[in-house]
Amino acid sequence: MLLLTSPNCPECTKVKDLLRKAGVKFREVSVTSDEGLKLGIAYGLTHVPALILDENHIYIGFDEIARLIRSSD
Repeated sequence: MLLLTSPNCPECTKVKDLLRKAGVKFREVSVTSDEGLKLGIAYGLTHVPALILDENHIYIGFDEIARLIRSSD
C-alpha cells in the first residue's frame, strides 16, 4: 500500500496519523521524489494525499481515505 504525499501538506499529515492509529502499514512516497513523480503521472493523480492499494483502488484526499479506513473497522 502506497501513500503519495507532498511536503507541507496538512491533509497528508492527517492521513499518515490516521493510518498509523488504525495500525495500517503503508509506504510513503513523496511526489517530489523521482519515484513519486512517476507514480503520480502513471496514475494520473493531480492531488495528494493519495492512497494506492492497486491500479483499480486509489483513494484521494483525507475524507475519502478516512471513509475507507472507518469502513474497514
